[in-house]
Amino acid sequence: MKYKIKVRKVNREDQIAECFNNDIEQDEYNIHLNLLIEDISNKRIIDKVSLDDNIISIETPLKENELLEELKKLFGRELCYINYIDINQIA
Repeated sequence: MKYKIKVRKVNREDQIAECFNNDIEQDEYNIHLNLLIEDISNKRIIDKVSLDDNIISIETPLKENELLEELKKLFGRELCYINYIDINQIA
């Protein structure tokens, strides 16, 4: 199955208690986004992953809820930098 996951940079308005609540520099966001992509691609259950702007494309045999469960751990590590927006399955 193929999925597109929309993400964005965390900003002050998100008010995440665990974070410093400052605006993130774009370079810092890009570093953490690339680390997230690398972590996703290293999972055995992921066939292919790519990044286009703020859209992460993933190919995997997993169902949407299974994929989200796997990714929850990775997004949790990037909580202060990357905000998950939504996921869509594509044909």
